[in-house]
Amino acid sequence: MKRKKSENIEGLCLLCKKPPSKKDQQVVSYDKDFVCSSCVLYLSAHPRAEGERIEDVAERL
Repeated sequence: MKRKKSENIEGLCLLCKKPPSKKDQQVVSYDKDFVCSSCVLYLSAHPRAEGERIEDVAERL
């Protein structure tokens, strides 16, 4: 999981498919994709199983 600050996040959250809000402007980005702050909280509470892809997590939401 790459963590980096990103000034202008575009597109939709990888998990909930919502556009970024103002508080998501410096959250977690995966290259050009991002995960919004509420989904980051979900991921921290429910870590991915080994080998589980981010798309698999989205199906659990």
